[in-house]
Parts: sequence; C-alpha cells; structure tokens
Amino acid sequence: MLKRDDLPEMTLPLVILLAFLASALSVAASKLSAVSDVYASLTVIKFGAALLIFPLIVCFYSMIILLWRRVASLFVTAVIFFSVILSGSDLFSAASITLASLFVSYMFAVSMIARESRFRRMTSLAMSYAVSIALVLISAIGLEFGTFDAFADSYMENMPELLRDILVRFGYRALSEQSWDEIARMIIVKLPAMIGLVSVIIAFLTDHLTSLLFRVLDCENVFIEITSEITMPLSYAVVYGVAFFLTLFTSYRYNPLIYEILSGIVLIMMLPCALVGVSEFARGVQDMLSCVSRERFLTVAVIVITVCALGISNSIMILSVMGVYFVIKERISARMGKDR
Repeated sequence: MLKRDDLPEMTLPLVILLAFLASALSVAASKLSAVSDVYASLTVIKFGAALLIFPLIVCFYSMIILLWRRVASLFVTAVIFFSVILSGSDLFSAASITLASLFVSYMFAVSMIARESRFRRMTSLAMSYAVSIALVLISAIGLEFGTFDAFADSYMENMPELLRDILVRFGYRALSEQSWDEIARMIIVKLPAMIGLVSVIIAFLTDHLTSLLFRVLDCENVFIEITSEITMPLSYAVVYGVAFFLTLFTSYRYNPLIYEILSGIVLIMMLPCALVGVSEFARGVQDMLSCVSRERFLTVAVIVITVCALGISNSIMILSVMGVYFVIKERISARMGKDR
C-alpha cells in the first residue's frame, strides 16, 4: 500500500487535528465512565454516553492509520493514554480505552485496506468491539471482586435495587421483590447477547461516520465499495431465519435453556437483517413514488408512520424477516442467472 502513489494521503495538520479530537473524546469517555452518581439511572446514562463516544474515537484513529499509512500513527496510542492519565483518570480506565481504541481501529483499518464487503467489514468491526467490551468487563470484575463468585453475590445484592431505581422512574411500580431478582438474573444470562447487540449498534455507527468522513475528504470509493447490492451471505440469513422461527415455537417454561440460547442468537443477528429489510423496503417505496418530486421525503414519512403504527420492537422483527426474504431472493436470483 505504501508503494501506491494513486492512493490519497492525509496531510500532517489533519493528522494532528484528528489525533487531538481522538484524545479529547477519549478523555470525555473516561470521565463519563468513571463518575458514579447518586442516581443509578444517571450512571447508566453516562456509561451509555461513553459507549456512544467510542465510534468517533475509532473513526478518527482508523482514518489516521488508513490515510496516513505511517508507523508513527501508532504514537496516537501513547497520546491517548497520557491524555487520559493527565485528565485524572485511573490507570485501568486509561489502559482500557487506549488498548481498545488501538485494537478496534487497527482491525477496522485493515478491513478497509482489504476492501472487504460492507457485511464482512461490519462483522469484523462488531467482533472487535465485542472482544474489547468482554475483556474490559472480565478485567474489571477481576480487579474489583477477585473472583466471579464474589461478583455474583454482589451483583444479586445490588442489581435488583438498581433496576428498581431505574424502572420506577419509567412507571413500573407494581413488581414484587422476587420479580426484580428474576429480571436481574435474566440480564446476567442475556449479557453475552447484549454485548453482541451493543457491538453491532456501535459498529454500524462507526461505519456510517467513517463513510461520511470519506465523503468529506472526497475519497469515498477508494477504500470502501459504495454499492446498493445486498452483501449479506445466504448462510447468515438462513441461520437467523431458523433461529427466529424456532424461538417463536419454543416454550420458555418447558425449555428455558434452549429458549435463552435461541433468543440470544436472534438478538445478536436481528439488526443486520433488519437493516437489509429497511433498505430494500425503502427502495421499493421509492420505486413506487418515482413519479413524485419529493420521493425521498415521502419514503422517510412512510417508514416513520409504519414504525409508529407497529411499534419499534415489532417493526424491527418484521423488517428482519423481510431482510431474510430479500437476501434469499437475491441469492436465488443470482444463482439462476449463473445457471443460464
């Protein structure tokens, strides 16, 4: 890649600007994740805000690695680390944010250098996020509690109260103490699936922000292929479709373990399929409204009205099933075309 003279290259002032922004955002993320508040709900919001900052950090750092293509880009890691330390954060927070940003950004940059399809690029990015989140959680548990048994005891002692504090603010008051304990157990069982879901969401945000930055820098189609074709493999759609329908016909009462496994798979795989569903649905609506001058506005209006009528969760489930249908239809059509 260094020998390619036709590839765009970032100027040093832009490198310094992006490095400064990545460091400043890392400091903000460390401050949000480190501050504990009297109100548990506010603490959860701060942790969520810290996670939403991370796509910007990865976007800026991966662009430095990709568009500068110098070994010196790794010094941004040191800049981020010392910025977080000098801001007053502890060593664990600084090391976690620094190593996670380096690992995820490097994996994302390599994926873009290889010009992988959007599905493969987002899959590797989501897996990088998931590995980072899981390692940080395991490390935090080890440092804070020493053993998983001590963590489990502390979790079941404090989590029901935290849930009560959060959910009561949203109007859920008629639950018994046993119900709060059951919800807390369900969360810990669903934790791997939730990590996967969060990883998919922030991977999508990172990829979208990077596409926007490529557009600003006028090199949009150099490292990522801009295409309207479906890049999701048939195997992914089939596995999700089978897991989805098995979950519908599996009883939680009689087969709780199987149900949890299937619902966890569905939770992780749902959003990519729903993304395919909404994009193909929007394309179909645009084709129907092709004679209207403001077809894009009307398309967005149709999607918003549909979501409001069905509800967010129902809309995502329906769109994910539509996504499976579109992928299978696309692959069958492609194979029939090759046979001819």
